[in-house]
Amino acid sequence: MAKISCYNPDKTILIKRQGTHMSIQNSLARLRMQNNLTQERLAEQLQVSRQAIQKWESGMGTPDLANIIKIAKRFGVTIDTLVLDSDRRIC
Repeated sequence: MAKISCYNPDKTILIKRQGTHMSIQNSLARLRMQNNLTQERLAEQLQVSRQAIQKWESGMGTPDLANIIKIAKRFGVTIDTLVLDSDRRIC
């Protein structure tokens, strides 16, 4: 069984499961594109800058809890789904 880690010292939320890395960055980009949103439009909806969205998607930054909650609500997913890219709770 793969090692599961829920927090990374560089302050990015990463999940290592079965040899693959899943992250909030991947989930955010996937959800945004599935909903045909630009970074600019999503930023407007979340009341953040386009640069914040770009940083979150590139892994150069991580949204704070308040923004994680906003993102989950915007896309109608649980925080677990957003952070883990899965409906399974593992942490």
